[in-house]
Amino acid sequence: MIDISVITVGYNTADLIDECITSIKRETSCAYEIIIIDNDSSDGTVEMLKEKHPDVICIANNVNVGFGSACNQGLEIAKGRFPVLLNPDTVVLDGALDKMLEFMEQRPDAGFCAPANVGPDMHLQRTCHHFPTLMGRLVEYAQLRRLLPTVKMFGKANMTYWDYNDIRAVDWASGSCLMINRKMIDGVGVFDPEYFLYVEEVDWCLRASKKGWPTMFYPDAKILHHSGASAEKAVSQEELSSKSISHLLFRSQYYYFKKHKGFLYSWAVRCMDFFYALLLYTKNLVWAGKNPRNIKLARYAALMRLAIRGKK
Repeated sequence: MIDISVITVGYNTADLIDECITSIKRETSCAYEIIIIDNDSSDGTVEMLKEKHPDVICIANNVNVGFGSACNQGLEIAKGRFPVLLNPDTVVLDGALDKMLEFMEQRPDAGFCAPANVGPDMHLQRTCHHFPTLMGRLVEYAQLRRLLPTVKMFGKANMTYWDYNDIRAVDWASGSCLMINRKMIDGVGVFDPEYFLYVEEVDWCLRASKKGWPTMFYPDAKILHHSGASAEKAVSQEELSSKSISHLLFRSQYYYFKKHKGFLYSWAVRCMDFFYALLLYTKNLVWAGKNPRNIKLARYAALMRLAIRGKK
């Protein structure tokens, strides 16, 4: 019997995936399988897997289907009792997956288990959050979290009011590493494929929470996360020329708010984003004098257009 199915989605991340797989094999003693979903990489990822990790199951897509849809492909064929979503830019530390498995076996009520994430410098990365709201967005734009990070009202993003040292239920945790209760999937379903990149785990955790499946943070298990390394390669350079990472993030957020809060709430968020982007555009244009930062201006202008036009 397979205990865990580790599912990793890659796009031009051959070196990262190699390191990730090596750490899984080195640090995991339970019965496991590794499933790699490759989103049409051009860096030799599939060839590397065949040469260095022939025991790994690899699905090679001929197009980039996005993160959530690729994860769903892995979940569909996973045979383990507990699937694990693991980013390619992670390294398993000190038997983390074994520890998470033991925890989930002791907590059959949990929908997800998230480990502590640390960076290459071994400092904690704050990966747990409250569900997004209009007020939370206003707090971020007003930079109140930076001023009062330990006040719960202002520190809900990244939960900066908490030291991350205890086991607790959280609204949602980063999808860099999540162990999943298969019974939860049976009742809630998998990722919403409408999300190409970003916010898909927020949506999933919310849907699970509504049906009584909490997301648990388990600090005894740790992974090293090269934060952002895989996201930067999640879309092609051609795509990045017309829609930045920020564009993809905001587009997913608007879909999330419309789906879970309704059309008017979504429009309120978009209006706030429009005026905030307009403020930054104006500030950058005026303060930069004769040498405006064209890249930033283009980004803010794109976000204003997105806020008005919506998803497309």
